[in-house]
Amino acid sequence: MASLRELRPKLTEYVRAICASFDYNHDFEHHVCFVARDAEIIAQAENADPDICWTAAMLHELGLVGGREDHDDRGPRRAADFLTSIGADPRAVRRVAEVLRIHHDTALVKNGSAETQCVHDANELHTVGPNGFLRVFSDMIHLLDHKTRHEAMAELPDYLEHRLNLFCTATARGMAEKDMPLLREFIRRYRAYEEL
Repeated sequence: MASLRELRPKLTEYVRAICASFDYNHDFEHHVCFVARDAEIIAQAENADPDICWTAAMLHELGLVGGREDHDDRGPRRAADFLTSIGADPRAVRRVAEVLRIHHDTALVKNGSAETQCVHDANELHTVGPNGFLRVFSDMIHLLDHKTRHEAMAELPDYLEHRLNLFCTATARGMAEKDMPLLREFIRRYRAYEEL
Protein backbone atom coordinates (compact mmCIF):
# COMPACT_ATOMS: atom_id res chain seq x y z
CA MET A 1 0.00 0.00 0.00
CA ALA A 2 1.20 3.45 -0.91
CA SER A 3 0.94 6.54 1.26
CA LEU A 4 -1.25 9.40 0.07
CA ARG A 5 1.85 11.55 -0.37
CA GLU A 6 3.40 8.94 -2.69
CA LEU A 7 0.18 8.88 -4.72
CA ARG A 8 0.07 12.64 -5.32
CA PRO A 9 1.39 12.51 -8.92
CA LYS A 10 -1.25 9.93 -9.98
CA LEU A 11 -3.94 11.79 -8.10
CA THR A 12 -3.00 15.10 -9.68
CA GLU A 13 -3.04 13.63 -13.19
CA TYR A 14 -6.44 12.02 -12.58
CA VAL A 15 -8.04 15.17 -11.14
CA ARG A 16 -6.60 17.37 -13.90
CA ALA A 17 -8.28 15.13 -16.50
CA ILE A 18 -11.58 14.98 -14.62
CA CYS A 19 -11.78 18.74 -14.12
CA ALA A 20 -10.97 19.60 -17.74
CA SER A 21 -14.66 20.07 -18.57
CA PHE A 22 -15.62 21.95 -15.37
CA ASP A 23 -16.48 25.65 -15.29
CA TYR A 24 -14.05 28.28 -13.99
CA ASN A 25 -15.44 28.07 -10.45
CA HIS A 26 -14.66 24.35 -10.21
CA ASP A 27 -11.74 23.80 -12.57
CA PHE A 28 -8.32 22.37 -11.77
CA GLU A 29 -6.03 25.40 -12.20
CA HIS A 30 -8.22 28.12 -10.69
CA HIS A 31 -9.98 26.22 -7.93
CA VAL A 32 -9.00 22.66 -7.05
CA CYS A 33 -5.24 23.31 -6.86
CA PHE A 34 -5.74 26.38 -4.66
CA VAL A 35 -8.15 24.54 -2.36
CA ALA A 36 -5.68 21.65 -2.00
CA ARG A 37 -2.80 24.02 -1.29
CA ASP A 38 -4.81 25.96 1.27
CA ALA A 39 -6.18 22.80 2.90
CA GLU A 40 -2.62 21.61 3.47
CA ILE A 41 -1.54 25.00 4.89
CA ILE A 42 -4.55 25.11 7.23
CA ALA A 43 -4.01 21.47 8.26
CA GLN A 44 -0.42 22.15 9.26
CA ALA A 45 -1.48 25.15 11.37
CA GLU A 46 -4.45 23.34 12.92
CA ASN A 47 -2.63 20.05 13.72
CA ALA A 48 -4.73 18.07 11.24
CA ASP A 49 -3.39 15.45 8.82
CA PRO A 50 -2.09 17.44 5.82
CA ASP A 51 -2.09 14.43 3.49
CA ILE A 52 -5.74 13.60 4.21
CA CYS A 53 -6.63 17.27 3.75
CA TRP A 54 -4.67 17.72 0.52
CA THR A 55 -6.08 14.52 -0.97
CA ALA A 56 -9.69 15.27 0.02
CA ALA A 57 -9.35 18.80 -1.32
CA MET A 58 -7.98 17.53 -4.63
CA LEU A 59 -10.97 15.20 -4.93
CA HIS A 60 -13.66 17.49 -3.51
CA GLU A 61 -15.22 18.32 -6.92
CA LEU A 62 -15.19 14.74 -8.20
CA GLY A 63 -18.92 14.37 -7.59
CA LEU A 64 -19.62 17.07 -10.20
CA VAL A 65 -19.03 14.49 -12.92
CA GLY A 66 -22.61 13.80 -13.90
CA GLY A 67 -23.98 17.13 -12.69
CA ARG A 68 -24.52 19.09 -9.48
CA GLU A 69 -27.47 17.05 -8.23
CA ASP A 70 -26.33 14.47 -5.65
CA HIS A 71 -22.67 15.36 -6.20
CA ASP A 72 -22.00 15.20 -2.44
CA ASP A 73 -23.11 11.55 -2.54
CA ARG A 74 -21.27 10.58 -5.72
CA GLY A 75 -18.01 12.31 -4.83
CA PRO A 76 -17.00 10.23 -1.79
CA ARG A 77 -17.79 6.97 -3.60
CA ARG A 78 -15.81 7.94 -6.68
CA ALA A 79 -12.92 9.18 -4.56
CA ALA A 80 -12.84 5.94 -2.56
CA ASP A 81 -12.98 3.84 -5.71
CA PHE A 82 -10.16 5.79 -7.33
CA LEU A 83 -7.92 5.80 -4.25
CA THR A 84 -8.47 2.07 -3.79
CA SER A 85 -7.63 1.44 -7.46
CA ILE A 86 -4.25 3.16 -7.11
CA GLY A 87 -3.33 1.32 -3.92
CA ALA A 88 -4.05 3.81 -1.15
CA ASP A 89 -4.18 2.59 2.44
CA PRO A 90 -7.82 1.59 3.23
CA ARG A 91 -7.81 3.65 6.46
CA ALA A 92 -6.77 6.75 4.50
CA VAL A 93 -9.44 6.01 1.88
CA ARG A 94 -12.13 5.90 4.59
CA ARG A 95 -10.90 9.14 6.17
CA VAL A 96 -10.84 10.99 2.81
CA ALA A 97 -14.33 9.71 1.97
CA GLU A 98 -15.65 10.87 5.35
CA VAL A 99 -14.24 14.36 4.81
CA LEU A 100 -15.85 14.51 1.37
CA ARG A 101 -19.18 13.21 2.64
CA ILE A 102 -19.79 16.28 4.82
CA HIS A 103 -17.43 19.03 3.62
CA HIS A 104 -20.30 21.17 2.26
CA ASP A 105 -22.57 20.84 5.29
CA THR A 106 -21.43 23.60 7.65
CA ALA A 107 -23.53 22.29 10.56
CA LEU A 108 -21.90 18.84 10.34
CA VAL A 109 -18.46 20.26 9.62
CA LYS A 110 -18.40 22.32 12.82
CA ASN A 111 -18.65 19.05 14.79
CA GLY A 112 -16.52 17.08 12.35
CA SER A 113 -12.89 16.11 12.31
CA ALA A 114 -10.11 18.67 12.07
CA GLU A 115 -9.49 17.41 8.52
CA THR A 116 -13.11 18.04 7.52
CA GLN A 117 -12.92 21.55 8.93
CA CYS A 118 -9.67 22.27 7.09
CA VAL A 119 -11.06 21.14 3.71
CA HIS A 120 -14.34 22.97 4.27
CA ASP A 121 -12.48 26.16 5.16
CA ALA A 122 -10.05 25.87 2.26
CA ASN A 123 -13.01 25.58 -0.09
CA GLU A 124 -14.74 28.55 1.59
CA LEU A 125 -11.58 30.64 1.19
CA HIS A 126 -12.32 30.60 -2.50
CA THR A 127 -15.35 32.80 -2.00
CA VAL A 128 -13.16 35.60 -0.62
CA GLY A 129 -9.68 36.89 -1.45
CA PRO A 130 -8.16 37.26 -4.93
CA ASN A 131 -9.47 33.96 -6.30
CA GLY A 132 -12.76 34.47 -4.54
CA PHE A 133 -12.97 37.94 -6.05
CA LEU A 134 -13.14 36.39 -9.50
CA ARG A 135 -15.57 33.72 -8.32
CA VAL A 136 -17.85 36.39 -6.87
CA PHE A 137 -17.92 38.13 -10.25
CA SER A 138 -18.69 34.85 -11.94
CA ASP A 139 -21.52 34.23 -9.46
CA MET A 140 -22.77 37.77 -10.03
CA ILE A 141 -22.96 37.18 -13.77
CA HIS A 142 -25.26 34.29 -12.96
CA LEU A 143 -27.22 36.44 -10.49
CA LEU A 144 -27.71 39.10 -13.15
CA ASP A 145 -29.96 36.66 -14.94
CA HIS A 146 -32.34 37.08 -12.01
CA LYS A 147 -31.40 40.49 -10.55
CA THR A 148 -30.20 43.85 -11.67
CA ARG A 149 -26.51 44.65 -11.23
CA HIS A 150 -27.46 47.21 -8.59
CA GLU A 151 -29.41 44.58 -6.60
CA ALA A 152 -26.56 42.06 -6.88
CA MET A 153 -23.95 44.63 -5.81
CA ALA A 154 -26.13 45.73 -2.89
CA GLU A 155 -26.16 42.14 -1.61
CA LEU A 156 -22.40 41.61 -2.00
CA PRO A 157 -21.32 42.97 1.46
CA ASP A 158 -23.84 40.73 3.26
CA TYR A 159 -22.81 37.79 1.08
CA LEU A 160 -19.15 38.28 2.03
CA GLU A 161 -19.88 38.64 5.74
CA HIS A 162 -22.00 35.49 5.60
CA ARG A 163 -19.09 33.62 3.97
CA LEU A 164 -16.69 34.80 6.69
CA ASN A 165 -18.99 33.36 9.35
CA LEU A 166 -18.77 29.90 7.80
CA PHE A 167 -15.12 29.32 8.72
CA CYS A 168 -14.41 26.69 11.37
CA THR A 169 -10.69 27.29 11.84
CA ALA A 170 -8.88 30.37 13.09
CA THR A 171 -6.24 29.83 10.41
CA ALA A 172 -8.70 30.09 7.53
CA ARG A 173 -10.47 33.06 9.07
CA GLY A 174 -7.12 34.85 9.37
CA MET A 175 -6.26 34.02 5.75
CA ALA A 176 -9.64 35.37 4.62
CA GLU A 177 -9.43 38.52 6.72
CA LYS A 178 -6.02 39.27 5.22
CA ASP A 179 -7.58 39.37 1.75
CA MET A 180 -10.92 41.01 2.60
CA PRO A 181 -9.67 44.60 2.21
CA LEU A 182 -9.47 43.98 -1.55
CA LEU A 183 -13.18 43.21 -1.81
CA ARG A 184 -14.21 45.87 0.67
CA GLU A 185 -12.25 48.50 -1.29
CA PHE A 186 -13.83 47.33 -4.53
CA ILE A 187 -17.30 47.67 -3.00
CA ARG A 188 -16.45 51.13 -1.65
CA ARG A 189 -15.20 52.28 -5.05
CA TYR A 190 -18.17 50.78 -6.85
CA ARG A 191 -20.58 52.62 -4.55
CA ALA A 192 -18.66 55.88 -5.02
CA TYR A 193 -18.82 55.42 -8.80
CA GLU A 194 -22.55 54.67 -8.61
CA GLU A 195 -23.12 57.94 -6.76
CA LEU A 196 -21.43 60.13 -9.40
